[in-house]
Amino acid sequence: RAMKAGVADKVVELHQVAGCSCVDVALVDAPCSASGVLRRHPGLRWSGQWAHYHQKQPSSQLPHLQYRLLEQGASAVKSGGRLVYATCALEAAQNE
Repeated sequence: RAMKAGVADKVVELHQVAGCSCVDVALVDAPCSASGVLRRHPGLRWSGQWAHYHQKQPSSQLPHLQYRLLEQGASAVKSGGRLVYATCALEAAQNE
């Protein structure tokens, strides 16, 4: 997507800049339970694929991981910069 938007040369991974306060904008596209996908594809819930996904990635562990990633993203943004946080989860615990 970054290549399509013409910004691929400006994209770095968070671990490369965490703590530097050196970027204008940081996007934290956090791993999530993907529950927002169910609105567009309700059949997933009953197909068995949804249960398989949740066995691999228990949603109870996600808020802690998301918070850590958000902290790292915030530490990379310079004063006056922007931090953008994105998930496709519907659960409040993953979005507040």
